[in-house]
Parts: sequence; structure tokens; C-alpha cells
Amino acid sequence: MYCELRTATLSGIDALPVDVQVHVASGLPAFHIVGMGDVAVKEARQRVTAALRSCGFKLPNSCITVNLAPALVQKHGTGFDLAMALGILIASGQASVDRASQLLVLGELGLQGQVSTVAGLVSCARLANEQGRILMTPHPEQLEGIIACQTIPIEHLSEIAQLQERPVKAVARDEAVSSGGLDFADVAGQSRVIRALCVAAAGQLSVFMVGPPGTGKTMLASRLPSIMAPLSREEFLEVALVASAMGRTLDDICAQRPFRNPHHSASPVGIIGGGSPIKPGEITLAHNGVLFLDEMPQFAPVTLQALRQPLEEGCVRIVRAQESVVLPARVMLVGAANPCPCGYYGDKEKRCHCAPAEIQSYQNRIGGPLMDRFDMVLYASRPPLEELFATRPKQRGLSSAELRAQVIAARDYAQDHHERPVKELEREELCSETMISPAALKLLQRSAERLLLSPRALVRVGRVARIIADMQQSELTEEEHLIEALSYRVSLFERS
Repeated sequence: MYCELRTATLSGIDALPVDVQVHVASGLPAFHIVGMGDVAVKEARQRVTAALRSCGFKLPNSCITVNLAPALVQKHGTGFDLAMALGILIASGQASVDRASQLLVLGELGLQGQVSTVAGLVSCARLANEQGRILMTPHPEQLEGIIACQTIPIEHLSEIAQLQERPVKAVARDEAVSSGGLDFADVAGQSRVIRALCVAAAGQLSVFMVGPPGTGKTMLASRLPSIMAPLSREEFLEVALVASAMGRTLDDICAQRPFRNPHHSASPVGIIGGGSPIKPGEITLAHNGVLFLDEMPQFAPVTLQALRQPLEEGCVRIVRAQESVVLPARVMLVGAANPCPCGYYGDKEKRCHCAPAEIQSYQNRIGGPLMDRFDMVLYASRPPLEELFATRPKQRGLSSAELRAQVIAARDYAQDHHERPVKELEREELCSETMISPAALKLLQRSAERLLLSPRALVRVGRVARIIADMQQSELTEEEHLIEALSYRVSLFERS
């Protein structure tokens, strides 16, 4: 007696197909699970046995062998439980499921037969779509608005005889962005930094903020998602894939872009990803959103330097002896730091007490190669007292809704006038006569010589200037746009 069902296992955030092959044969009673499963997979024999008996089914008094194929693919987690139980029931003649060969079965069994959702539901639904299969899983309504899929809901093993197919649709989402009460109108002063963050949000550029403690760097960064454009349909699905792979509730996913703020004690694996099985790190959890590294010099240098390749390629490549995974990592990196250990180096109102060697050592923890990958480097100075105590709306800055309208308008203009996103434009395109005026091009050349800009930094300045031109709906990058872009590349030592 034999039965074969399809299920899936996670590799990073992608679902890989796995065949659950159940063979029930005469011999001494036994229950074997083979096929490179981890501890959770091996423990399925106890969960499946208890669930079958609790629901009134009989465990065959025979030799049961469950093979998870292909055998060379590592299997993780508890999502194979339901497929194993269903395969045993079909192979032993205790149940009959219509179109069993067209199913993709996914679920964890409780000891009394209840079926629970497992991590990676969105990835498995996408795999079922690609293979033309019907997804059997508990609570498929979680997929509503995320991905279209044919499903069979099952919440208890005893429901095997009453299963009915139903469709799940990817409905249009409400693009209203909830910022969780965080608004740029609450920020006193820092109008220049807010303007720069608006430019960065329009192009999803990396930003580094430096300044004395208490000047609002963290406050500014935490409000950045509230002015970013809503997620596109494709971006939303990518965010849902990551959230699902981490076992997050899909109801928490909204139109606002992710914002991750890890503590500076985070390990390289915690930031980049890894482990066994391979799990996404903070940079993948912030995919299509913001990764904020507060007190950036306090992070371990090896952790910071590991960010260099993902920032350039937009993905993380993790290679292990038996597994190789590519994780998405297109993020807007935002770093914040004090200029020195005491925090007041360069401050005009408070004296710094750090020795020159301490300042140099502190600033060198970030490293020049990583600093060169920031598109904008900003100085957050101490705001004037009259702005701190401003109470009337006219005395305050623009709200997040107003800034977001500017960002969306700039992105729409860029989409209509450029073949690719500005963040992907190269030097030849940025310096072409159809994109930059001759006067601005000469200014860019002189600035590169005077400021000793690296080729990478030169391209980043050109991209920032192009985004500023898009915000003003200018066909050509002009000198004024380039001057503003150059002003967003201060150094840590400039305020000394």
C-alpha cells in the first residue's frame, strides 16, 4: 500500500517541493522517517501517531516508512505533519481524498488532531500556483489580498471527509499608509535634514546622519517610512514572502514599508542572515524598506563591513557546505552616529573632552569603504531654541503627508522620463547630454577634482542631483541641483 503527496520546505524565503512517499507493508510494527529531516521532522512520528489516535483513526499495525524526497535536500520544521498523516490514512485505506495528486499539503499537527499554520505560507502558496496545485492548509484566508491561490482549508484532522475546495483571491490593497502616529510635523527644526531625507526617500538612497546627542537623528529616521511611496504590488509580495518565512502574522503586513532598528550588539548572522537552517537577517527583514543602524560605530566592524556587498548587489548570498541561499536585501540604509565618544566633537555650544586618538579610533570603526557607499552624509546640528518651543502649525515644518506627496510626485516624474530607477543609473547615463546641462557637467568635474571624490562617490552625487531635478520636474540636471547634492556629503571632521 502506497501513497504520495506533495508538500514543501523552506530554503531561505523560497519554498522547495518535497514529495512525501508513504509505504505501508507487512512486518514488525514500526514508523520510519527518512530523507534528511531535522529534529522537528523526526519528532513528527510522535505528533502524527497521537493525532491519528485522538481522531479515532487506527495506526496500521505494520511497517510504515515515510520518505521525504528528494533525499539530498535538507528538510526543516513541522510543516510535513499533515502530509504524513494524510498519506498514512490513504495508504491504509482509511480515507480517500479527491484529487490527492494535485494537492500541496502543509500544516503542523497537534496531539489532538488540530492543524496549525507554519512559517512560509506565502512561499508555499506561490509554489502551488507555479505548479498548478491546490494548497491544503489551515486558515488560507490569511492569503487574501496577498496572492491568488486555490485552497482547501483544514483546521482538524477529523475534517478529512468534509474537505471542499475554494479560491483565495489577491484583492486590491488599501494603500493608505499608517505611520503609527509618527509624523515629521513633530520634529522641531532640522528643516535641512528633513529636506535631504525627502530627497533620499524619493530615490531610496542610503543616508548617514552625524551630530551631537539629542539632536533628533533617531526621531528623524523612525519617521522615514511615513514619507516613502507605498509598496508596489510586486514589492508587497516580496515583503509578505519574507514576513511569512519568519513566521510573522500576515495581518500585520500593510502598505507601509518595513522599518528595522537592530541593537548595536547584533551579530553578523543577525544582521546579514545565516544559521542552520539559514534564516534571513535584519537586512532581509528590511527588504524594500529602511534598515536603521543607530549608534553605528558601536556595531562590530566585521558586522558593518559585511553590509558592503548586499548594499551594492541588493541581495545576500549565503553559502554553506550543504546549502546555498540568495536572500533579497534592497534596503534604504540609514546610519546615525555621534562625531566622537562623548558626542560633542565639532559642537559650537558644548566642548568635546575626547583625545584626538580616541576620536580617530571611534570614527575609523565605520571604515572608509562603507562610508563611500552612503549616497548622502548629513550633519544634524542643535536646533534653535525658538524652533523647539514653536507651537503654531506655521512655525512647524511640513507634515509627513505633505512630504510624501512630494516624494510620490518625484517618483512618478522619474518613472515617466527615465528607463530605469535613478538608483540604478550609471555614470554614462547621468553625464549624457540628455540628462545634465553642460554647465552642471563642468561643475561636477571640478568638484570631483577638488573634493577627491571616488568614482563610486561621483556616481552617487550625480544620482542625488538627478533626484533633486526630478523633484523640481526639470528635464536636465542643473548647477543648482548639483550644488545641493554636493552639500549632502559633509565629512565627520567638517564641523571641527
